[in-house]
Amino acid sequence: MVLASAAAMNLKLRQFDVSTAFLNSTLDEELYMKQPPGYERSKYDGCLFILEEFKGSELMGDQEPVRIYLAVYVDDGLMAGSDERRMDEILVELSNKFKITSSANVRKFLGLEISQDHRGFMIHQEDYIQEMAKRFGMENCKSVGIPLQPYRELNPDPTGEAHDPALPFQEIVGALLFLTRCCRPDGSFAVNKLSRFFQNYEKKHMDAAKEVLRYLRSTKDMGIRYFLSQRENKLVGYCDADYGTDKMERKSTTGVIFTFNGSPLTRLSSKQTIIALSTTEAEYVAAATACKEGIWVRNILEDIGVIEETYIPLHTDSQSSMQLAMHDIHHERTKHIDVRWHYMRHIVQTNQVELMHEPTNRLVAELQTKALGTVKFTEKFKLLGMDTSITRVKREPVTFILCLLVAAAASAGIGMGIYLSHEVNELEISQLEIERTLDDLENKVMQNSAHIKMLQDEIKKMSVEVNKLIQDINLFREKIIEIQYLVSYISSRLLIGRGYYKIHEDSGGTRKFV
Repeated sequence: MVLASAAAMNLKLRQFDVSTAFLNSTLDEELYMKQPPGYERSKYDGCLFILEEFKGSELMGDQEPVRIYLAVYVDDGLMAGSDERRMDEILVELSNKFKITSSANVRKFLGLEISQDHRGFMIHQEDYIQEMAKRFGMENCKSVGIPLQPYRELNPDPTGEAHDPALPFQEIVGALLFLTRCCRPDGSFAVNKLSRFFQNYEKKHMDAAKEVLRYLRSTKDMGIRYFLSQRENKLVGYCDADYGTDKMERKSTTGVIFTFNGSPLTRLSSKQTIIALSTTEAEYVAAATACKEGIWVRNILEDIGVIEETYIPLHTDSQSSMQLAMHDIHHERTKHIDVRWHYMRHIVQTNQVELMHEPTNRLVAELQTKALGTVKFTEKFKLLGMDTSITRVKREPVTFILCLLVAAAASAGIGMGIYLSHEVNELEISQLEIERTLDDLENKVMQNSAHIKMLQDEIKKMSVEVNKLIQDINLFREKIIEIQYLVSYISSRLLIGRGYYKIHEDSGGTRKFV
């Protein structure tokens, strides 16, 4: 949130570290602390303290607030501010009390890698992912396009006989949790689902966790970019629910994402605490959860002066849950819903949140509720606003002299070597692309094999029914012909009987009606 706010207001960064924090932590006496003078404690977060400072002339009425945000975790600190001189003064004051090291070139903070350019701030964890791959022996693993395959079955053996406590499952999932909570929301659902099996995990769970790590290593340069804002800062929410997908408890999954100026800020993927009786109820609970998260984020951003008090757009694909939230409806299908979920009605009616319908194919929160196939996952990933940390270097125009040098080198045989090296690199890249394509095809084949077999069985059943239907139709036609013959015979006999026709037999013995 500090980096998102710093990007929105084009603030500068400083980083510091208290060198002897743990040595100074031992105390032989009781220590009493009081709130520093001038600071106000936020009523929305007990760890947030606010001090208002201004620069300029109070008499002339041109006072401008000095914005400095200071985030401290144990012995590490990150500072973002609009006044570099004041930031340096704060660091000097801290250095008079503690032994600290500071830097204006912020590269890494609490495992997050931070890069800055003219577009804003970029956070990613490429080094952390590399360390994880090395720790679990996956430096040379094959790449995959999605974190979790939709067809993968993860329900454990209820008897517990397949449980293998020797597997480092809890270790790898714990590391993945830290990674996805920091800057990889695209893997949140997969890791959340794996974390449900901490007490009864098997080899298949370990394989699924490694698959998530394979995906993250394949996209290790991806992260979240917070852009410099040239307009009004905007907080937007998305929510979704997957109804009753937990086969063990039949509970639904809630997915929530809030973006700030188009970049992911907070996200949530969790199993609901109740058993919803309909998709409407599951979506209603997810929207209520999103309302609580959105109101808290908005209040914090208001406290630190990033946004003004305004409504929050909340997008959902469930029109029935929207109607239930916007209208005080009570009937047999909804009267059992707990009172705490109706908190959303108050939020909507007081214009703090505005519910908006979003088509399912455009709802990014679906990433947080279920494992998607490659095509759908790629579409939602693009909507998520993720970016790459790779910096593309702008090539300078090649001059005439350089062309002459390259031609001379080529005539000496060096150019051929460069050409061959380039071709080898192109072949390696092509090989990686082919392997990735084959992996995707293999995944799709595995996903569709069950459907193909089911379709084959249905086609066989249909062919039997069609053959039976054809036989019945042929039999029906024969019966129709017999009936037509009988009707003709009966009609002729009736006409003869009434005297309309007489049977005349000629000399050849042929009978005719006359």
